Amino acid sequence: MRPRFAAAALLALLPQAARAQNESGIGVADNRGNFYSVTQRYGQTMYFQVTKLTLTGQVQWNVPYDPRVDVSPTALTVDGEGNVVVAGTIRQDKTKGILIVKLTSAGSVYWSQKRNSNGFAIPTVIATDDDGNIYAAATVTEQTGSFLKVIRFNSAGSVYWDQNYRAGRTSYARSMVIDRNGDAHVTVETYYGDPRTENAQVREVLFTVNGGVVPR
Repeated sequence: MRPRFAAAALLALLPQAARAQNESGIGVADNRGNFYSVTQRYGQTMYFQVTKLTLTGQVQWNVPYDPRVDVSPTALTVDGEGNVVVAGTIRQDKTKGILIVKLTSAGSVYWSQKRNSNGFAIPTVIATDDDGNIYAAATVTEQTGSFLKVIRFNSAGSVYWDQNYRAGRTSYARSMVIDRNGDAHVTVETYYGDPRTENAQVREVLFTVNGGVVPR
């Protein structure tokens, strides 16, 4: 059985905060040739819309997600049953938290989860395993610096664990692979100085199925 690969955010997380504010679109295909996209929309608040297209390009469904507070999509994946999972940000007064929304293969919102933050949290990668468990990796920026957060949810939206990895000044998750044991192999870029003037140090960090954090 092959490991499932994550669908990374189309907008790479950069030091410029404005990058995450631009109108964006993210797309991914399933193993049946269906294509799924999520796009930013603007009304009284910022919301997003998820679309499913068939192999021939016909729209199967078009679903807006608008909780009446600013939300922005940053990553998208599809599990083995055709359920769609969107990761993004949600405004919380002067901060941004992590938002995870799961839609069924028919386009109904199954559940949503919000994880609070003391700063600005931006998910960059999301993945599922063969049992439908969901793994989301986000960079959280606070006054003291930035760190990587990985959260594992079960298929119904309950949190198994929520773990942090701290190194250097700033760490970003660039990709994630879930193996057959349920361990998450996260490729992490870490900056020890100014990200605008220095190269990142890249390493793999293993988040075990039970929530252990093992830098490689």
